[in-house]
Amino acid sequence: MSLSPRQLEILILSARGYTERQIAYLTHSTHAAVNAHKRRIFYRLGAVSMANAISIAYCKSIITPQQIEK
Repeated sequence: MSLSPRQLEILILSARGYTERQIAYLTHSTHAAVNAHKRRIFYRLGAVSMANAISIAYCKSIITPQQIEK
């Protein structure tokens, strides 16, 4: 399964070290919406944590180091 553009954005922001509240602010959404997207990211990638999701996304080339550096 692939990630939606919003899920990918949240995954990248998480990889950059932003908190859920910061991500909500940056994406103009609610903390609850960010949590819901994170749960879907975990489900789609088969992850148990955000660190695990980021690792899986790297291994599957869903995200690259260049995306994180921006």
